[in-house]
Parts: sequence; C-alpha cells; structure tokens
Amino acid sequence: MFVFSTRTVPSGIESFRRYGRDIVVVWDAEDPTTDVWLDAAIAVAKAIIIEGVAASKPRADVDFDAIDIAIEAIAKRAEKTDQVRIWGQTIESTGAKIVKEMEVARRDLERQVASLRDNIEDAKRALDGDD
Repeated sequence: MFVFSTRTVPSGIESFRRYGRDIVVVWDAEDPTTDVWLDAAIAVAKAIIIEGVAASKPRADVDFDAIDIAIEAIAKRAEKTDQVRIWGQTIESTGAKIVKEMEVARRDLERQVASLRDNIEDAKRALDGDD
C-alpha cells in the first residue's frame, strides 16, 4: 500500500487505485474527509492478504468473489468521488469569480447611479434657473 500526502502527490494520481496487489491512496492528515480513502485502502490490503493466505490453504469457506466485487466497487466509487471533488472545486472557483465580478458590477452601478443623480440635480437647477 502506497500512501501519498495531498501536499506531495504527483499530478494524475487518483485518490484511490488498485494495481493488482498494490494499492495507491491519497490522504491528508489534516482533512478528515480523506480518512475514508485510508480506511478503504487498509481494508482492501487486508482482503488481498487474506485472499493470498487462503489461496495457499486447502479449501476455505471464504467468498473471494464478494471480496473482489467489493474491492472493485470501492475503486469505482473512488473515481466518482474524485470527479465530484473536481466539480466542487470548479464550482468553488467559478463562484469566487462570479462574486468578484458582481462586486465590480455593483461598484460601477453605484458610481453610475450617483452620476445620474448628480446630473439630474444639475438639470433641475438649470431648469429652475430658466424660469
């Protein structure tokens, strides 16, 4: 099992991936939401070990098909949650851009409204002076 820190993980490494008997996981000790990846990697590693030990013994009453299905399901779910995380980061980034742009637009609108009010007052004074 290889555990990469989120701070040092090479580009392109998925949060959880199984390569045969090897497991690669990305974990951040400071972010409890990533603990699930570490827990999943440990569970898969244990299953791989048990599978290896049982294979060397005569007939064991263990459902290795179910273990393999669970391992693959974990890997697929890990891929999906990576996608969702990326979508969330995109939303967060885009949201920040939207907020910044709205702030610029609000300040510009305030300036334009103030200018319009000043020009209306000037026009009123000019028209009142013509009477």
